[in-house]
Amino acid sequence: MRSCSSNSFSNIFVYKIHALTILADKFADNQLRKKLNISLSQFMVMMMIGECSNVSQKDVSYHLNHTESAVSRQVKILEDTNFVLRTVDKADRRRHVLKLTNGGKRVLDKAHIMLKDLNNVLLEELPKSDVDQMNKSIDVLIHNIFQKVENK
Repeated sequence: MRSCSSNSFSNIFVYKIHALTILADKFADNQLRKKLNISLSQFMVMMMIGECSNVSQKDVSYHLNHTESAVSRQVKILEDTNFVLRTVDKADRRRHVLKLTNGGKRVLDKAHIMLKDLNNVLLEELPKSDVDQMNKSIDVLIHNIFQKVENK
C-alpha cells in the first residue's frame, strides 16, 4: 500500500481517533472470526442482548448506533448459527425480543475473555496509570460528544 506523505490530517485528533478505531476494529474482527467464527458486529449485538433483558432489535440498534437493517442482518446470522432467539413480544406483537441461546452465551463468554486478552496485548507497553487516565479521558470525550449530538 502506498503511503501518503501529507501530514495535513494526521495531526488532527478526530482523524487519530478514527484511525485507531478502524485498526482496533479490524484487529478484533479478524481474531473473533479466526477463533470463534463470529464478526465484531455479531459480538457487539450479542453483548447488548446478553447485558440487557427484554431487548429488541430497535434497542440494540439505538445503543450500538447502528442502523436497524444492519442489526437485523447480524441477528439473522446469529439466529442461523443458533446463538440468538427472536420471539414476538406478547405485549406488543410488532416488537421482537432477542435472547441468547446457551450456545450464544458460551461464545459470548469466550469472546469476552479473548478480547480482554487482546486488550492486554495492545496496551502492554503503556504504564497502568496512562491506561487508567486514557480510559477516563475517553469516557469524558464520549459523554461530551454524545451530549453535543443529542442537543444538535
